[in-house]
Amino acid sequence: MKFIPTSVLVGATLMASSALATSTFNLSRNDPASGACSQVGSNSGIGNSYDCSAMVPGFGDELNITAYSTTGSGSKFAAAKLGDYNSSGFGVTGNGENTGSPQHSMDNNGKLDLILFKFDSSIALSSIQAGWFSGDSDMSVLAYTGVGNAVSDLTGATQGSLLSTGWSLVGNYADSGTSERAINSGAISSSYWIVSAYSNSFGNNWTTGNDYIKFKQIKGTFTCTNSNDSGCNPSTGVSEPATLALAGLALLGVVGSRRRRMSAIED
Repeated sequence: MKFIPTSVLVGATLMASSALATSTFNLSRNDPASGACSQVGSNSGIGNSYDCSAMVPGFGDELNITAYSTTGSGSKFAAAKLGDYNSSGFGVTGNGENTGSPQHSMDNNGKLDLILFKFDSSIALSSIQAGWFSGDSDMSVLAYTGVGNAVSDLTGATQGSLLSTGWSLVGNYADSGTSERAINSGAISSSYWIVSAYSNSFGNNWTTGNDYIKFKQIKGTFTCTNSNDSGCNPSTGVSEPATLALAGLALLGVVGSRRRRMSAIED
């Protein structure tokens, strides 16, 4: 009688674990290991967007990025241009805003700029990183934790209304510079995330008007919170990692049963 080697079972378990590894989205166009983001369609102006994939493919690793700025009436958010600045990453330019440096970065000088991240699956972000900054580099991070899907178009929202319509402040992060910055100590998971130049509407009372940031990288671990997530089993809602782990346990059961049966025969 042939038995399934223990190494095969260990391999199945490792496969399950690897699917939960951190996914990295490097938004620097000149990064040789990346090249993961491409502009959607031919629109390169106000309201454009980019689609991105993780550097190490895994389930639910697709991402769409758009930009907004409080250039609308009454300090309401309106669609902005998401600019790709090579190795520095993405900047944001609102309608009518100066397109020169440093104003074409994600900033809070007069207007507040933000980037909206829409993932195919729920993800617990773990770090953010700027590729360039001028002046200061304070950032605010929000996640959608409301019921149902977040409004994927933020046009007409205000900084205050975001916090009353399902968005939660994950944290304000001061003086981030260009180093990778750990975030989200509470391991909040969501498909919708916002990163903005710091706003005191989101807490604290830091100086504003001098934060200029080009956004380079975002990391996180995908989770499987419901059967609609692209990485989940469509019939059971069980994530791929969990499915692999269950398969490994089933194989262990088969091996144990066969060993007991053979032992009884030999006795």
